[in-house]
Amino acid sequence: RMKRFPLFLIAAAMIRCATPANQCEEAADIVYDCFGEELTECNDALANRIIGSTCGELISEADPEGKADGFCPRWLWWLCADGPVRECPNAGMSIDYGSFSSEERMNYHWEWAQCTEYGEGEVPELQRRTWDLVADAARGAVTSLPRLTRAFTNSEDEMDTGRVKLLHPYGSMVQLGWTPVEADASCDVPYTGVFAGGEQTVLARLSLAANPQVAGFFPGVALKFFVEGEDSVNYHAVRLPHDETNFFLQPVSNVLPEIPEGTSLRRVFDFLSRFVDDGTRMRLDHMASFAPDGTPVPQEEILSPFEMELVPRQEAYDLYAQALEANPEADFREVLEGIPVGTPLYDVFGIESEGACRQHLATLTTETRIVASFWSDRRLQFAHPMQDQGLE
Repeated sequence: RMKRFPLFLIAAAMIRCATPANQCEEAADIVYDCFGEELTECNDALANRIIGSTCGELISEADPEGKADGFCPRWLWWLCADGPVRECPNAGMSIDYGSFSSEERMNYHWEWAQCTEYGEGEVPELQRRTWDLVADAARGAVTSLPRLTRAFTNSEDEMDTGRVKLLHPYGSMVQLGWTPVEADASCDVPYTGVFAGGEQTVLARLSLAANPQVAGFFPGVALKFFVEGEDSVNYHAVRLPHDETNFFLQPVSNVLPEIPEGTSLRRVFDFLSRFVDDGTRMRLDHMASFAPDGTPVPQEEILSPFEMELVPRQEAYDLYAQALEANPEADFREVLEGIPVGTPLYDVFGIESEGACRQHLATLTTETRIVASFWSDRRLQFAHPMQDQGLE
């Protein structure tokens, strides 16, 4: 049975028409015939997509039921009245995402995060099933090589439909203010690109790599810097798992220390090394290649740290510790949700090369509340850098 698609969703979500009237009229006729709804506005890409599909294809794509991720395709979300989208009149369409400004891209993901925020009793459990997926993938039983490498080769900000996060499956999103810190004269390296971009807002995801009952408490942080007219640049940081459950106990970094042989974590990274040259270090050259306004840095001038370390602020540690004292069994996402806007979470340090001085680059402070959402877990992607990963 076909779902009911409220007219207000279409009217509120459609973007301005930039397509010849005859194409839009043809697309509108198709939408009305298929859904019994008016298509009030459209653009060239949307009109062509509708005209090139059969009614059955459109109806099937607009119905999230039975899909692997339970989600509508991004270009047809406005026809989904039920399911995880929860009637999102203020969330945007991504049909024109490539032409969005940095601010529009940030707003797009943040609106979707708020729209698909988990309600009471809806936050997914940190199930062992997620860790088992890694073992299944290692045996080649579930995920193919091309699907695994898409974490590197897909430069978009949204995941491929049907693909899931094998590691860090559940987390929370927040907008963080990047506030530069004046460098000490004894350690002042002129890093380029977003490192020299001044004050800016970055999209962050705070997550655990796996079920802590299986893998230990294994926090990770991903940062997304939006660059005008270019793909976003992304940063990934983790630290080896520990027994204590305070998310802000230890620094996280793009460089992992030596992982003990024979451990389950070592086996995971040995498996990842079948697809990339070094799964224990994510290079940062891509972050130094473009300024936030899209200005490219000349190749010979690109300078990035070997390592960027996020050191938890005492304020963040204390707030988390207080929440755990009140409820030692609290889910990490529940604790993060209680951190107030305006809380400094991390000091950012850059290290030019192994053994070099640690330069204080910036402070990361919450500019929004921290939200756990379907969008963060199933749609938002923080692409891994491809440099020296053997994938070019």
